[in-house]
Amino acid sequence: MYGNIVVRTDGTVIDGQDIHGKVTVLAKNVVIRNSIIRGENYTVPSQCLIIAIDRAVSNLQVSNSELVPEFPSVNGEVGICGHDFSITGSNIHGTVDGVGAYGSNVTISGNYIHGLAWYAYD
Repeated sequence: MYGNIVVRTDGTVIDGQDIHGKVTVLAKNVVIRNSIIRGENYTVPSQCLIIAIDRAVSNLQVSNSELVPEFPSVNGEVGICGHDFSITGSNIHGTVDGVGAYGSNVTISGNYIHGLAWYAYD
């Protein structure tokens, strides 16, 4: 699947997808599992592969997924960022930061976060 996804419907399930874009969550009880999230070609700083920062987000569940930027950049990719989410059993690599917990109710458990990007001039 090519392009960014914006999830606006409560209870949406994304399962078994290879997403060449970012996922922005604007809903409750969203599930992302068994998927690869590759992000986009960033031109602005502080981007995340999965974005859960909107106040409408609650109980986002990410499991058994791979978060890896297709276009690594100093512009600051983060695997997942936001609040009210759990990420378990996932493989996060190639990003500048693995997880950005920007609020409460965040659970990070049993993930493999490795091979983070580092840029000497940053």
